[in-house]
Amino acid sequence: MSIATKVLKSHNASVELKVTLKREPKLDLSSQSNPRIFLLLQDSQGSGWINHSHNQSEHIENELYFIFILEYHFEELQKIKLVVANGDISLNLESQGSASNEQGLIGEFVTDIGSILGKSKGILKGGLVLTERPEEDRGQIILSGRELPPKNGKTFNLKVQGHNLQLPPLVVKPDVFYKLSRRIKGNSDIHSNMRVFHESERRYSRNPDWSAIKLSEGDLQNGEFNDEVCLTCWQHKRDGIHKSIGECVLKIDKLLSSNKVSLIPKGELLLQCAFENTFLDYIAGGLEIRLSIAIDFTSSNRHYIYGIDLHNISCDETNYGRAIRFVGNILENYSTDGRIPVYGFGGKFYGSEEVSHSFPLNQNYQPNVLGISGVLETYQKALENVMLSSPTKFAPTIQSVISRLKSFANNFKVVGTADRENMNKLADFKSYNWGNLKQRDIVHFVAMNDFENQNQINKDLPKAALEKIPSQVMDYMSQNGIIPR
Repeated sequence: MSIATKVLKSHNASVELKVTLKREPKLDLSSQSNPRIFLLLQDSQGSGWINHSHNQSEHIENELYFIFILEYHFEELQKIKLVVANGDISLNLESQGSASNEQGLIGEFVTDIGSILGKSKGILKGGLVLTERPEEDRGQIILSGRELPPKNGKTFNLKVQGHNLQLPPLVVKPDVFYKLSRRIKGNSDIHSNMRVFHESERRYSRNPDWSAIKLSEGDLQNGEFNDEVCLTCWQHKRDGIHKSIGECVLKIDKLLSSNKVSLIPKGELLLQCAFENTFLDYIAGGLEIRLSIAIDFTSSNRHYIYGIDLHNISCDETNYGRAIRFVGNILENYSTDGRIPVYGFGGKFYGSEEVSHSFPLNQNYQPNVLGISGVLETYQKALENVMLSSPTKFAPTIQSVISRLKSFANNFKVVGTADRENMNKLADFKSYNWGNLKQRDIVHFVAMNDFENQNQINKDLPKAALEKIPSQVMDYMSQNGIIPR
């Protein structure tokens, strides 16, 4: 008997942010230090700060940490500012969220939620900073993030198989099903006060193998894992008066952990339970997202008749630069070393007469650069040393990335402005893969010219480019039976 590992495709979650302070300076020598922490969220334009709905932390009595609850969205860069003060202060949101009472201010720390969750064990350490005196040691701040379970508890899949069920010897064609019941809250009689929660389909076997069902912890319990549930097997009767052929009563924690339980008076049930994992379960278990970037230097990026030049170095920032910055700033948080290979294709690079379709833009056999800032610097330098050419071929770059990886996750994101007809054919995973049906959606194209203004590009472009990544990762994990560590 086996049950596939299941994953939840939703990548929005509530996370608990635990904040610990170390070595914070004591500003008032005549009184006891009483630090407070305020949380601000960056606004959608990225130019200011807004109050978190509960911007003052909950201080846990007799503990040395503070708690915040935040909503997590993988596809967004969710910047936060933590303001640490000794006692009451007022925040001037019109002045970048700065504290107006400098005497009570201990320091500030700016980061984003992805940077916390993407770190090993979800722990990020940093130093508090006082803007007016950045050279001072204002103490250390330690941020620990974890996903909170849904209000109804974690979801799991339960598969039940009967073995050697007690049936009359003359029954040639057994017709059996089972019922899963839970205790009604406030009652203690296990037999007379159970509510049937699930009734299985019928199976015609003495060793029935029933389909897996989906449950949540809240479906079964009244708030405690020592609550009891009852599994009862029945022989189906046409007159509706079904006959009980065995039952067991067990605590919920045993239901979730047992492989085999005995029925009374005879028979066994084989149980297999698998919790549904979330995207953040894999991130917390050490999953890294290794970002690789390939930039199109084909002549289609320049249209002299219409005055279009997507690599126009006279602009403050090209479309490619914006796409790299807005998408890359999110993804680089989920890599431990911050190294990003960057390639160019479709151009003649650094005086070469040959068109390259997989050129390391740093002119090094090891095409890694450090962080998105390194990618943008390398790209800017390449713009001055490339001749746009043709044709458009990005398969060689994909092959270069594959050859550099010991394992290949089969997930690509491409942001471009060209005619999307052929791109959409590639993105249609049902018709691609040389006539064979693809098991998973592995390609996603986003047209930058679908976003009309700068604010849409800032926020909606990365959202459109990245929103499928969690479900694609989890599809891969599910199909390969990989569970988080």
